[in-house]
Amino acid sequence: MEGSIVPLPEVIALKKKYKAYLYLDEAHSIGAIGPNNRGVVDYFHCNPRDVDVLMGTFTKSFGSAGGYIAGSKQLIALLRHESHAHIYGTAMSPPVAAQIIASMKIIMGEDGTDEGIRKIEKLARNSCYFRQKLKQEGFVVLGLFEGRARFCISASHTKELLDHAIGAMCEVGQLVCLRFSRLPRQMEEITYDDSEDENLE
Repeated sequence: MEGSIVPLPEVIALKKKYKAYLYLDEAHSIGAIGPNNRGVVDYFHCNPRDVDVLMGTFTKSFGSAGGYIAGSKQLIALLRHESHAHIYGTAMSPPVAAQIIASMKIIMGEDGTDEGIRKIEKLARNSCYFRQKLKQEGFVVLGLFEGRARFCISASHTKELLDHAIGAMCEVGQLVCLRFSRLPRQMEEITYDDSEDENLE
């Protein structure tokens, strides 16, 4: 969520050295980064079996509801038996499950198109553009652990929508004195090539 990525190979090395357990939250990375869009483990080409508990959500990249926990059969059996969230929860509805499966197929390219990879590339482009423009306008853009404004950028956003949001941020930021970055306001012009986006729905 802060835009940073854990140095997973080093953490795995420490886990093995000290015989610790490793829990990895992929909620903001699954379906968004890595050569196969499978998150931080994929990004660093690590073995998923080196992570004891993998957790993620189906609400972001998959546009659905719920989440998952992956691990050894022993761990999953323990969670099914002891977890209050599982015991008192309800089963995932068929439409929700169908949405997740369809999204996974698109992201992995198993739907016969390159739409998934193109959307993920556009998401990265949108995120970089939005972040750079906010910096250019004098906003401090980093992981603050206090009050913050959180933006959810999507591949569906056009440059015009992003510019409209940035304009609104500039107006409000000026009124409440939030534009106090020491970076120079006149940074080089940010390019945004949306020529490949016409066929994205």
